[in-house]
Amino acid sequence: MWKRSLILNRTTTQAISLSTTTNSQHTLNRHSIFKRYSSSSTNGSDGIDKKEQVIKFYKVEEQYGYLSNFAPYPIKCRGKIWPTSEHFFQSMKFEGTPDEERIRNAKTPQEAFDLARSLPNKRVDWKEVREEIMRESIRAKFTQHKDLHKLLIDTHPKRLVEDSKDDKLWGGSLPGSQNRFGFLLEEFREKLLGEKEKR
Repeated sequence: MWKRSLILNRTTTQAISLSTTTNSQHTLNRHSIFKRYSSSSTNGSDGIDKKEQVIKFYKVEEQYGYLSNFAPYPIKCRGKIWPTSEHFFQSMKFEGTPDEERIRNAKTPQEAFDLARSLPNKRVDWKEVREEIMRESIRAKFTQHKDLHKLLIDTHPKRLVEDSKDDKLWGGSLPGSQNRFGFLLEEFREKLLGEKEKR
């Protein structure tokens, strides 16, 4: 979906688990990222528009980069392990074809993104199903990783904006942008808050 500057090490998708990964550098990157997020105050910290109380995110290495689909958090969906949410989302453009596996095994989320854009024969119903698939990836990521579960809840009640300079559908920084990714994150955050209140 979006270009990023961070290059991640290859994840062995067949041996990966949701709590640990066989790629030690991948694990270290993930924990160092989480430590930076959890130790930063949300009041006046980078990424927050103080006037409007909007959290903008884009690059994985920045404070709120864990919200990105490029963040190094594997998810389990539809019986398979995906190195990142981006791998899953892009693969679903070719669900049930050999290209699905090609994208799932891409070395990085950027490679998965680029590969999906270069391939022909994307599913004909993609525009109808893409938002529900994005919901599925968000739900998997923020329920299967408890650290992210808490971090997402802690962003309430701020607006979440994917700070893309070239995507008017999922991003929210260009004139006329729909910010659908930010909206879906907020939607799932509300669901988590509702579940928390019922306990």
